[in-house]
Amino acid sequence: MFEEIKKKYPKAWEKFLKCYYSEFLVQFPNADLNRMWKIDPTKNLKSQIGHLFTFFDEQRIYIVLQDFFLTEERKTIIKWTVGHYDKDGHTLTDQELYNKQFESRPEAWQAAFTKAFEILESK
Repeated sequence: MFEEIKKKYPKAWEKFLKCYYSEFLVQFPNADLNRMWKIDPTKNLKSQIGHLFTFFDEQRIYIVLQDFFLTEERKTIIKWTVGHYDKDGHTLTDQELYNKQFESRPEAWQAAFTKAFEILESK
């Protein structure tokens, strides 16, 4: 997931890395953040969920996983919504446009964060 995002949304990816490594950059302002990410052992999606939610909240892009329910085939369906708001709380994107259904949380997270990076890239 992260390799695809890095290629498709380089401006947003760079912003995420600067936020993620902000404390490190205080001591080493010229560090190669992409190299650091490449060797980071915690770079899988599951370990980054908290960082990603916090990062996008700070960018005023809010991701909500909601409407968990079981289908007749006993599959869990998860809907997610990505909303982008200005500083006054006005919606800048059509939230419903991004309402999708997935069968697992990791699938939903990946799709939602990918959409959030896309929105951030266009800011």
